[in-house]
Amino acid sequence: MSCSSCGSVNNNCSCSDNCPNRASDITVFDCNTFNVIEIPCDASLCDVLGLLEAYTTNMVNELSNMTSVSVAELNCLGLEAGEYSVQQITDAINSIICGLQIDITSIQNQIDETNGMFARSVPVDTNSIAPNIGTTWTDGTTQILTEVYDDDSAYNASTGIWTCPTTGRYDISFYVHMTRSTGSGWLNLESGSMLRAGIVHPSLNNIYVGSTFSATTIQRHADMSGGLNGVPLTAGNQLCLKVINESGYNYTSIEGDVCSLSIKKTK
Repeated sequence: MSCSSCGSVNNNCSCSDNCPNRASDITVFDCNTFNVIEIPCDASLCDVLGLLEAYTTNMVNELSNMTSVSVAELNCLGLEAGEYSVQQITDAINSIICGLQIDITSIQNQIDETNGMFARSVPVDTNSIAPNIGTTWTDGTTQILTEVYDDDSAYNASTGIWTCPTTGRYDISFYVHMTRSTGSGWLNLESGSMLRAGIVHPSLNNIYVGSTFSATTIQRHADMSGGLNGVPLTAGNQLCLKVINESGYNYTSIEGDVCSLSIKKTK
């Protein structure tokens, strides 16, 4: 330690930390290599800490401004080709992460808004009508189902009609299982034993998806199902599940038989 003025002309004078003119001998260090810092044996703790502080500050500044990351071409971080500092790379990554958090929130909101309806019950009694080329879905019997869930309160369980709550794309599907346990079952060589089921407009001959059953051998059960994904619907559009019975046999509800209708908004 040397002192420029401590009230003494002795070159080996001792100077306290309170000396306003104190000058440290600790002046040799390399900001890039910690190992070459030189600390005199008579250095005070205050001097050592000061040197370490200067070293650390220099190191942080160099790291934040160093150009050691090469980008060859435009990438998903939005960085053009060139040289970038660690701080610039970190900032770009942080920006992407923050954007992802926003996207995840948006996706979660879409999922939360993805509502739907599911209803099922035993099929209603359905009398047979004579097979006719002029038969349309307006001649079908609407199935009155019991709600299992209805997130938008869009299904009227007294009429069997579902009214689209919001414009979008919907996945729709149905299943019908009907039993005739007497005689030859559904086999009827005269009428063709035909049953049809489908998701249709309640009062128009508009069908979205349907299925046909026809017995060619003695068969007790008639099964019909269908589904369609991404159906574009406008708020106010109406759907229902109908069955057209052209089997030649009247159908009476049987415990264990089932009709189901599922409608789910996807976008």
